[in-house]
Amino acid sequence: MIRLLAPLARIYRENFWLLVAVTAVVQIPYQILNDWLTGATRRQPPFGSAVRGVQIGHLHLTVLSSWALRGTGWQLLALLLFTAAALPLQLGALTKIVAELYQGRPGSIGAAFGAARSRWLVMLGLALLLVVFLFGCVVALGLLDALLVVVLGVVGVAAAVMLWLAAVVAALLLGMRISVAIPIVVLEPVDPWLALSRSWRLTRGSAWRVIGVLLLLTIGSAVFAGLLGAVGAGLAQSVGGSAGSAGQVILLAETIISSLLLTPIWAAAVVLLYFGLRARSEVLDEHRRGERAGAET
Repeated sequence: MIRLLAPLARIYRENFWLLVAVTAVVQIPYQILNDWLTGATRRQPPFGSAVRGVQIGHLHLTVLSSWALRGTGWQLLALLLFTAAALPLQLGALTKIVAELYQGRPGSIGAAFGAARSRWLVMLGLALLLVVFLFGCVVALGLLDALLVVVLGVVGVAAAVMLWLAAVVAALLLGMRISVAIPIVVLEPVDPWLALSRSWRLTRGSAWRVIGVLLLLTIGSAVFAGLLGAVGAGLAQSVGGSAGSAGQVILLAETIISSLLLTPIWAAAVVLLYFGLRARSEVLDEHRRGERAGAET
């Protein structure tokens, strides 16, 4: 993990404004649209703003405050369409530019978004594939739980709870195994299914390393976002509360700042994790070829 943190800190420090600029192209309009359509800054507890813009997990899924939706269905549809169109471009651009920087080549915002645009449909296909799979699993699990409760009564309730806990563990393990699918889709000419399959192979035997990196990112992001959210909430209260226009602007600014600072770290960490896993896989493959060649002679 130390071997990943050192280049991550170097890339982030030396290219801070470039990474922030790439992120800002999407995140600033996205967060403004999200805030306008959901009215989240007027309908949440003080610390709620700390998670609105945080990108979580290997796919960097944005936590949408859908519980605060105050308008009609078209508003949610507009937000989802913008999310589907813009966030894959952001992920692709950050992935491409971090990969270039890691390999010692200069990064360019235009080239990064150009590469992301060429792989946009593949990234969207990967996201849809995962959404359909997860939705199917949730529906199947819900039906099975309902059947257990109907057939077994109280015992079925306990069995359903245990089943959901097992499903959560399985989901975390699955997320770990497909954690580098996005870099694979952007940097290698493969389709979504092959990207998932290759991520599964690359993470084989590296479970603890991947889990450690993702857990460290999650904890660090949560702590930073929580502290920044507390500062934002305090400033909002000092100017009349979050219900006022000044408070709303402060909370929105806090969300945008959190997104601009955290999103590049997530993207860079996953890209560096991909390169590390790929290098390990290539070394193992070379070792196996050497052993087969030795056995044949």
